[in-house]
Amino acid sequence: MTGGILFAGANGQPDNAYNTDFGNVAPRFGFAYQINPKTVIRGGYGIMYSFGLENGTNSGFSQTTSYTASLNGNITPSGYFANGNPFPSGAQQPAGAAGGLLTAIGNSQSLDFPQRKIPYAHMASLGFQRELPDQMTLDVRYSGNFAYHLRVGTTLNALSRSQLQAGIDNPNLFDRQVPNPYYGALPATSSIGSSPTIKALTLMLPYSAFGQVSWDAAPLGRNLYDALEVKLNKRLGGPDALSFQLAYTYSKTMNGTGYQNSYPYQDPTVKYEISPYDRTHIFSLSDQWNIPVGRGQRFLNSPGRIVGGFINRWQFSSILSAQTGFPTGLNTNYYFTCDHSFSPNGGPSLSHYIYNDYSNGSKLGCFSAIPEYALKNLPDRLSNLRQPTMPNLDATLQKSFPITERYNLAFRADAFNLTNSVVFPGPDSNPADGPPVQLANGGYTGFGTVPLNQQNFPRILQFALKLAF
Repeated sequence: MTGGILFAGANGQPDNAYNTDFGNVAPRFGFAYQINPKTVIRGGYGIMYSFGLENGTNSGFSQTTSYTASLNGNITPSGYFANGNPFPSGAQQPAGAAGGLLTAIGNSQSLDFPQRKIPYAHMASLGFQRELPDQMTLDVRYSGNFAYHLRVGTTLNALSRSQLQAGIDNPNLFDRQVPNPYYGALPATSSIGSSPTIKALTLMLPYSAFGQVSWDAAPLGRNLYDALEVKLNKRLGGPDALSFQLAYTYSKTMNGTGYQNSYPYQDPTVKYEISPYDRTHIFSLSDQWNIPVGRGQRFLNSPGRIVGGFINRWQFSSILSAQTGFPTGLNTNYYFTCDHSFSPNGGPSLSHYIYNDYSNGSKLGCFSAIPEYALKNLPDRLSNLRQPTMPNLDATLQKSFPITERYNLAFRADAFNLTNSVVFPGPDSNPADGPPVQLANGGYTGFGTVPLNQQNFPRILQFALKLAF
């Protein structure tokens, strides 16, 4: 038998749970250079550190003593609680570090290790700002954020690649019940020592006396972000008193924070793929406009008092946003056996958002269930097929009505999702749900279909009057 839990400050171990990393130096610098009176170049770079993300463990320091509620199958209560002695045999005390390498033996363990690394990120930007006519400025820059030592769950108690292949070729090699050498040696209450027979796979693992052993906070993950960011600003001014900000981002986010296969065989490296939060294009336009009607404006600039009370001082503002949908997820518990694309011909629709070919007569179409213990090979998500998305427009119309020098009445009307656009959820990614079937409400159910469930708020209108004095 190999493996066992070590405790900080016990049996010659250091008092600190984690090694101190004195190499976490975080330099950063920035610069700005004026090329001419209207053009400036700016840039910067820095290393930023996060904080420890370890989960810790209470193995050896947590113990449960069960209360015996009845001695005859809950026909009558035991009476232990009523007589003031709910634990007649006493409450079991945690052993702490006294158990040494035998602590929690026979049960699965999730541990931390002293060799932790603090997550950090390289952050960089480089761009220019240019003054344009009509009180406008243009900003264009590159922005990057590259994070490392992110936490990943790892399976330490795993088979070798050759062992796994033997089990794939002959599943009975893993599934057969064999005599349990730990029966009578490990606690009968443990998962490994509770039965005279045991699954052969369990005994093939390197730390077979502990079941599954994992490191849930291994500093092996990374997340990489690259972006082109463009902003066009116009200050409030001009004959129509119009200001706006237009912003556009073209970006890509990749991450490696998990494994394609983790038990009973774990891949040697993390799975590096498109992030579930990646949005290729993000566009927003916000504006504020003093409507050029009324006293001192371009149109009807000399109204009478009564007419002016209705047409003066109107302001309009809005925010328009549009962005690419998140990558569409796939069910990785299947093999894909066809050579066509997941994207349907003519583009995705609510009834065929993910394409599948059912001409072979199978309910699964191009998919087949992965045999037990076989390796997965599908990506978690598709970069070229995005979840449904729609632009959103929020708008505000407001006006002030001066009554006297002391009193002022303000009216405001707000509209959220002014166009009443509907955003649907992502498609059904479970091949076992079968081919698309149309429902009575006009929607669809089945693999690759999008349910008629609105994910955003419908149009909301609100009106307000405010009296200030």
